Amino acid sequence: MILLAFPKTSAAFFKSGKNRFDNPLGATLKEGLEGLLSGLLEGTDVTQMSDILDRIAKIHTIQDMPASKALHYLVDLKTIIRSELDNGNLSSAKTDNLFSSIDELTLHAFDAYMSCREKIMELRINDVKRNISGLMRELHRHGFLEDPDEPSQGDGPGMCASRLSRGDDR
Repeated sequence: MILLAFPKTSAAFFKSGKNRFDNPLGATLKEGLEGLLSGLLEGTDVTQMSDILDRIAKIHTIQDMPASKALHYLVDLKTIIRSELDNGNLSSAKTDNLFSSIDELTLHAFDAYMSCREKIMELRINDVKRNISGLMRELHRHGFLEDPDEPSQGDGPGMCASRLSRGDDR
């Protein structure tokens, strides 16, 4: 069910590897889902499953999925439980507890997903800042930017417009 969120080629790859070394992402998803299901069925406190949610969220985040698609496996889990209830395999009381736990798990999964997204955005922003800083140093080194510690001569925010218009590239 979780593989439906991924592109077909990714889903096929995740299914193909049978061990952690051939397919670490597929193994992580498989182990994560098994851990979540075991925890839910055993009545484990949802907060104790946060490590599992973090690992699954990292995979979804790297795949650049929207949260609605990344967390849909938890909605699907409720559908599966409802079908088991209809088949008489689960009691109504146990189902109510499971649904409540799945709702709580979904909220924690959303937090984990958003935390991973924020971290990726932070990394991207820091990368852009480093690139801009390097560009600014090069422009300064070649004389296209004035020293930021010296007062500007009126050419704008640090740009040496007269050099740029003359084509002076010292």
